[in-house]
Amino acid sequence: MMFGSGPDPSLRQPIEFPTQEHCWDYPRPPSLLPCSKPITVSINNTKILHTINSFRILETYHPPTYYIPKEDFVPGVLVEEPGLSSFCEYKGAATYY
Repeated sequence: MMFGSGPDPSLRQPIEFPTQEHCWDYPRPPSLLPCSKPITVSINNTKILHTINSFRILETYHPPTYYIPKEDFVPGVLVEEPGLSSFCEYKGAATYY
């Protein structure tokens, strides 16, 4: 959100953009949406991921999160963190790399 400026501070009003989303408007339980938007991840100018097969999760009071299939990463770049996992009542079990 941006604020308009004017000579009188009492005239400052929030400026809403038509495409702006608010995380407090996201559903509970979360919404899982397929996303064909291209996503690229590079480390030190080396591309380790390019996908159009992600999922976008919209969850109340959380910023949008993209879940990416591990198969879409360049083979060998992901290393599973042993013993590190979590569980969400809505999203299920998670493994970390």
